[in-house]
Amino acid sequence: MTPVDHETFAFLNSFVAVYGRSLNLTVTANSGLNLRLSWEFAEDNPNFGSFQGYQVLYSRGNDISEDFLLAMEINNNITQAWFVGEACEFYSFKVRPYSLEGYGKPSEAVNVVTACEGK
Repeated sequence: MTPVDHETFAFLNSFVAVYGRSLNLTVTANSGLNLRLSWEFAEDNPNFGSFQGYQVLYSRGNDISEDFLLAMEINNNITQAWFVGEACEFYSFKVRPYSLEGYGKPSEAVNVVTACEGK
């Protein structure tokens, strides 16, 4: 077996397919500041690499930005998560599947404003 240098490996690895279809995401306010995020199941398809889980991306505040700097990793094929926000706060969420080969296409952003308790 001939060893492969790092540049060749990176080039060959760039052709590995990752999840190209975005998942549908819903966010439901559940009493006060608790938000339930749920998304559709990503098929464990060997063509997309070795499935590992999901990454929930979120931003807070009214920043107009495509950068979602905060993230939660969800291992295995669990298709929901709970998020506790702050009162009267704007949040934007996305979810994407990931495999050992990389991250899939993120969902469309879902925007929510948490309840303004006592404000």
